[in-house]
Amino acid sequence: PSTPVVLVGTFLDQIRSSTVLSVISKSLRVFLKDHNYSQVKFGSEYCFFPIDNVSGEGVEELKRAIDTLARQQKHVHMKIPVRWLSCLDEIEREADATSSSYLKLQDVQNLAKTVGIVSM
Repeated sequence: PSTPVVLVGTFLDQIRSSTVLSVISKSLRVFLKDHNYSQVKFGSEYCFFPIDNVSGEGVEELKRAIDTLARQQKHVHMKIPVRWLSCLDEIEREADATSSSYLKLQDVQNLAKTVGIVSM
């Protein structure tokens, strides 16, 4: 419930009217308030981030918002043992080498051992 959520409206290239965007935003605000969706973070002008799929307009604002919200999360500032990062690198290398989108738990455990992680 506390994880921030951003809403993205695509196809801005097909809806150029700021009046229409305002109506959509107002309707969304009412819905979000009525259903107590307080974790939804609003854009600067609307309660969603309108994105133009053709030109990419709006993408930079969305990226900045996500970056800002991510930096506000406590877990982002947690210290992580370097071995864990090395293990992640090994996992990614193995996945790339095998062209696989997943690895078996035993394979991950073996990779962890190669970087010095012995207990899991």
